[in-house]
Amino acid sequence: MNHLRRSFLRSGATLGSILTIPLLSGRSVGEEAGEWQEEWPSLTYSFNRAEVERYQPLLVASRDARRKMRAMYGMKVQSDSNDLDCYVYWMQYTHQDGSAETLEWLGDLLARDTHLWDHEPSYIYVDPDTNEVDRIVCTGYHHFALELDPDDENVLMSEDRVPGVETHVNLDVVSPWHHYRTADREGTYAELVSWLEKRDAWKDNGFYDRTATEAIENPYSMLDRDSWWDESTWDYRFGKLWIQLGLGGARETDELRIL
Repeated sequence: MNHLRRSFLRSGATLGSILTIPLLSGRSVGEEAGEWQEEWPSLTYSFNRAEVERYQPLLVASRDARRKMRAMYGMKVQSDSNDLDCYVYWMQYTHQDGSAETLEWLGDLLARDTHLWDHEPSYIYVDPDTNEVDRIVCTGYHHFALELDPDDENVLMSEDRVPGVETHVNLDVVSPWHHYRTADREGTYAELVSWLEKRDAWKDNGFYDRTATEAIENPYSMLDRDSWWDESTWDYRFGKLWIQLGLGGARETDELRIL
């Protein structure tokens, strides 16, 4: 379906959207407020806790995964060229334990499977006229995209924060890699924090180094991309190889979007 952006009046461009500006100016790292947003003039970013909570995924996770969880970082993004609103969520973990220690013969190939800090995305695309979830794109394996149809009987959706509408997708966290699969039971919420407040610190700490910037800051690009990786990186190339070889959790996935 081709979703064209509504006219200015229908988009709700009112005082509520104007009030998102102080959220952006509240960031503390040394660039001008809103400087990075200027790279995406057709997009509007905001964080209203009650609104972002309405579409927050519910996670089914092991005790070990829960122990490693820091918080879920979210924001809302709107586009002048797409009729859907996008709710962005990044689940942060203290670290990821991989399988390199059990497959020593692969050496450096699997060394990247174990690392400090781990960030796992899920993007929820919503029809603002109905409050219904239209599409879901999340990490299905090492930042390769898994697209879920909320109308699919195998995708468990829950009603909670929007009366009469199932707005929360239930995602199974696959340990120890933390990518997502469809869940067969309801999960629980993680602590929700504004992604906008953490963006600069994450960038300074290398969060963007091997990731495609557009996949992070323009979530609409993930409607067509097959991963969050910069395609020139070894992470992207090794990831496709791992999928072919069934390594690093590749056998514990739903059907991925591989281009």
